[in-house]
Amino acid sequence: MFYALNGIKPRLNSLSRIAWTGLMLCALASLNACKDGIKEASKGDTVSAAASAPIVKSTVALPGGANAIEKLLFSKAPDCYGCGAAKCADAIKQVIEIPGNAAKGAAKATAKSALAQSTLSCVLDKRCVANNASLKCYCGDKTGLDCISPDAANGPCKSVIESGLELTDPTKIAMNYTKPETGAGIALGLVLCLIDNRCDACF
Repeated sequence: MFYALNGIKPRLNSLSRIAWTGLMLCALASLNACKDGIKEASKGDTVSAAASAPIVKSTVALPGGANAIEKLLFSKAPDCYGCGAAKCADAIKQVIEIPGNAAKGAAKATAKSALAQSTLSCVLDKRCVANNASLKCYCGDKTGLDCISPDAANGPCKSVIESGLELTDPTKIAMNYTKPETGAGIALGLVLCLIDNRCDACF
């Protein structure tokens, strides 16, 4: 608008013409019209930009011998698998190879590898990773000390995590959240690896 008022014609591309029209209302009409013009301009410009943005398809392919965890990551998003396979290969292997069965809890005698897969699946499906942490998956809308109060946690994966950690006491869960000897703990360790390595497509 500054250029137009000084006799200089601005160069406009196809995505900014609508926005320029809205901004010109600021100089030619009332304050209310100006606000409305900017609002409509922004909306039109956003729609135009979204419509013209190129669609980029991932080139990541799942290998024929992929394990269950790799398949799970790929089902979330090809780039989730690609990042995980490149940055967290050891953590994935540990999840797959964790030996033994749960010794106690609601899932007693269940293979720890199955509990690990269930935990990872829940975290990815419920999209509960927030602020670079998976605690919301267990705590839900509770934070800090409120989360470890008895029966307070209400996260979407609470029961899965409890079964996989073989614990129900929230204080003990907080202390053993990524304990690698448990199915849920080793899976949450993998989640932490994905977070730390910015595998954002997973979340």
